[in-house]
Amino acid sequence: MVFEGVRKVSYSLTVEGDSLTIVNYKVSQYYVSHITAVNVWDAKAGRIAVVDFSDGSRFHFSSRLDGFDKLVSLLRTKANHPSPD
Repeated sequence: MVFEGVRKVSYSLTVEGDSLTIVNYKVSQYYVSHITAVNVWDAKAGRIAVVDFSDGSRFHFSSRLDGFDKLVSLLRTKANHPSPD
């Protein structure tokens, strides 16, 4: 017998003031003012945004996230990083 499992990853990302909270399997909190870069890269399954912080930490999210472009724009605006266009 072969068992096949499907892994569905769901998470929430909340931006409130200078606070950025990500909840998936655990809660992670960052400060928007500590963002050093917000980059968007093309990937096989769409686009991916990579957010880097001054302490060397990083997180990413895919374009499958509802409101992807708005979120990227919001993070860039709040962190005072213009779009690289």
